[in-house]
Parts: sequence; structure tokens; C-alpha cells
Amino acid sequence: MPDEKIHVEEKGHSFFSRIGLENFKAFGERQGVLFRPITLLYGKNSSGKSSFIQSLLFLQELSRGSLSPDVHEIKRHSLTLGGFDRFIHKRQGGILAFELSLDLEDDLGKVTIRLEIQRSGHQRAVILDRIFIRDSKKDDNLVSLKYKNDGRYELEFGEDCPFVSNENISELKGFFLCVVTENNLIPDRVVTNREKEQTDVSRDARLKLENFLQKVSRLLLNFLDRMSYLCGNRDVAEQGVLDGAGTGLQGGQAGGLQYWEELRKDNLLRNRVNQYLGLLFEDRYQIVEERFFSSSIAAKIAANMQEDFGGILDDDLESGDDIPGGGDFYDEEPSDRSSMENSKGGQRSFQDIVQDELDKDVTQSQRNEIRILDNLTGLRMLPNELGFGIGQVIPIVAAACLPGRTVIVEQPETHLHPKQQADLGEILASSMALQEGGGEGSTFIIETHSIHILERLGKIIRETSKGRDFKGLRLKSEEVGVYYVDAEESSSVKLRRMELRDDGKLKRKWPGEFFNEDMNDLF
Repeated sequence: MPDEKIHVEEKGHSFFSRIGLENFKAFGERQGVLFRPITLLYGKNSSGKSSFIQSLLFLQELSRGSLSPDVHEIKRHSLTLGGFDRFIHKRQGGILAFELSLDLEDDLGKVTIRLEIQRSGHQRAVILDRIFIRDSKKDDNLVSLKYKNDGRYELEFGEDCPFVSNENISELKGFFLCVVTENNLIPDRVVTNREKEQTDVSRDARLKLENFLQKVSRLLLNFLDRMSYLCGNRDVAEQGVLDGAGTGLQGGQAGGLQYWEELRKDNLLRNRVNQYLGLLFEDRYQIVEERFFSSSIAAKIAANMQEDFGGILDDDLESGDDIPGGGDFYDEEPSDRSSMENSKGGQRSFQDIVQDELDKDVTQSQRNEIRILDNLTGLRMLPNELGFGIGQVIPIVAAACLPGRTVIVEQPETHLHPKQQADLGEILASSMALQEGGGEGSTFIIETHSIHILERLGKIIRETSKGRDFKGLRLKSEEVGVYYVDAEESSSVKLRRMELRDDGKLKRKWPGEFFNEDMNDLF
């Protein structure tokens, strides 16, 4: 049976209010999620949480034109699905369907797009076979498109279609075809093979249709393009990423290395991330920028110092090593030897020597690198020199600080203790709000086992319902969607909506004694 229809006030963080799927991996019957600024997916291991996330990534890949029975890997996300036949529910074939509800914010209001994908008959190619665009309130078709052998789509009008009057529908039946342009999901260019039969009615209908399809196409493409994904086992950035050389960035984006590159380039982003790191790690760690010194420049500086200072610093600088102190070496004077009489009787400082070499290589002088400063010890370190949790959480915080994105995260709580998990919920609530200067906030789809994230969000909701801020934050219960992915009752999993009350508590208990082990162990 289709999932229940739930009518709630739509929020302005995204034009899309609902995402549904059918016949994808663990999901057989149609299931849907009401898309909220923060959407949390809970469930037991192998229940289907990741399947839902993978369906969104597959849809994103389709929008980029990757629709083939042989394509089973989404390289940008390092994700292997196994091919079309293997991710169809129970591998029994049939139609794979997506449904997306969006608000056009015009006279048409809310519409639902249904995309049906299947193998064609004799050619066995995978095709986007049918597209339905419906009035969400009436559930009536506005238009539908059927794939033709030549790659075009035949357009059919629904009853009470707003683009053409009822008396003209029969006249225009089979008159229009649609072709794909920029968006590989919605054919948004309307053409006809009957140019000589054009009338004022057909011209007006074609113009209205094309404007409508282009708007739907643009909104859908924008939503999918701004969707980013961080897997549960995120990569820890190493030297080749942190210094801007780009080594290690050639793989997929799911590991989060691209966010380290963003942090290296964007000072404002670093400042925002450092604020949240202060919350998570009690002001112990912060990301800092240093001037970049390649091993080749270090070797040249060592040679110059050997010549100028008679080898007095041989132990400090060896060819190919990092310069002691990193950026401190250039920006500060690390010892009383930073300026001394050289073997030729002149005075040259460390800074003079470094600047001489940088001036010879403009490309190197314009690069910087980042490190993590431990304020307790004063050391500047690589992420893999610290506890595993900090390297795992920084890409999540960075993604949350970039406005206007839909951020999908698996297991954000990895290697974080309970207080930090709760603080992460606070960061999500802060980042979903409008950014400084009135920019668009981010939205989140989170696959998690952490009750602490939800409890902190619940606390903010409770304070808001009492007319109070929580550390300057406000959050309403309808801005957080909680779903339990239930694989217990049938071979097709169910997405069970767990509604929140204004006091931040769930309206009903978790299914199957989920999160009840503390009580079981106590008694």
C-alpha cells in the first residue's frame, strides 16, 4: 500500500517537500520521507537506511546522464550498486520509481514528479520510460511523457490541464514531443513535427508547457546538484591534500577530502568551522593556515643557510624535510639565531633567506597549507596525528557551514563521545538557519544510531516552545523529521515517521524496543 499522506506546513529551506521511492533494493512498496531541514534516519543494521541514501545518489547520477544497465559504480561517491538488475527490489525486474514533491511558488502551487525507470522491451536498455507531473493536492495528472524509440517523449495532457482548455485537448493530442536539454531527467524542450498545422492555440500551449517544464527541470537539477554526501568511513586528510598539491583528491567525494581543500582556500569557512570545533572540543583545537614550503624549497634554503652560516644549522634543516615550525619559521623568529652574522661578515635573517627562495617561485609563494593547532600543547599537527574523531567530524562541520546545500551524512557520531554527539546536534540546528547576510541555510539527511543528537535537538525544540532561546537557537518540532527504517514485518522495509511533540519528545515509542537496552541491562 502507498505510504500515508501527511499534510504539514512546508518550510522554505527547499522547494522539495517529499521524496519517495519504489522497488529499489530493500524498498518494494512505495515509501516516502517528508523532507525537513533536519531529517534523521534510524534503524537496526542492514535495515535499509543506506538503501534510501543510495537511491538519492543514484537519482543524482541519473541527472548527469549516467543511465546504463552496465554502470554500477558512482565514482564521485565511491559507491558500488552492482548494476540495474541487482538494485531492483528482490532482483525481480519491474519499474523503479522516484517521486518528488515540490512547491513551484506560483499559481500551480505544489506538484509531484513521478519518474519510472525500467528496461525497454527487445533492446533491454535501461530507460526513463514514463514521467508524470501531478497536482499534489488533487493527485491529478497535469501532463505525462512517454518515451519513444527515437529518444523523444510523447506528451499527453491530463484532465483540467492548466496549459490548454478541455475543448482543445483532443485537437492537440499527439501534437507535441519533448526532448532533453540540460537536465537528463525532465525533457524540457517542446517541439512538434506538425509545424504547418500550428495555430494560436498550439503556440500558446507550447509556450506555457515549455516554461512549466523548464521551471520544474531547473528546480530539480538545482536540488540534485547541491546535494553532497559523506559516507560513514570518512578519509583522513594527509599532506598532499592539506598543502593544496591535490594528491589524494582524485577519488570519490564521499570521504570528504574536498572539504579539506575548501578549508585550505577559504578563510571565512575556517573561521566558522573553528567556532564549532570550539564547541565540540572545548576550544582545544583549531584549523590554522601556514605558508607552504615544498621539500625542494626547503632543500634550497638549507643549502643557503649552509653557505651563509657555515653549517651551524645542519641539524635543523635537512634536504627534503619540512622547515622546523612550519609557518612559525617564516612568520616568527623561532630562536635567537634568526638573525646572525654569516660567514661573509654580513647580516641575513631567516626571513630574508626564505623570501629569496619564494620570490624565485611565484607559484609556490601563493600556496598555503593547513594544520590543526592543539592549543594545549602549542603543536601544529596533521589530522592523522590526532584522535580519530576530530578528523572524522571536521568534513561534516565544513559541509554544514557551506550555505544552500543538502548534506547527506552517514554515522556523523563516528568516534565522538556522547557530549560531542549532542553538540553536533546543536551545530546542525545552527547551520540549518539562515546564514549571515540572509543567505540560504543548509538541510540535512542524517543516517545515525545516535540518540544524543536527537535529544539535543529535542532540548532546543522544548526551549523554543516555551518562548526561550537555547544558546541563541530556535527550532520547531516540524523542522525535524525522524524516521525509523523498519525491516521486521515484511520483505519490503517501511519508513515509519516518528513525530515530535513541542516538548521535544517522540509522540510514540520506538518500534521493537529500539534504544531500550539501557533499561534491559538495568533490570
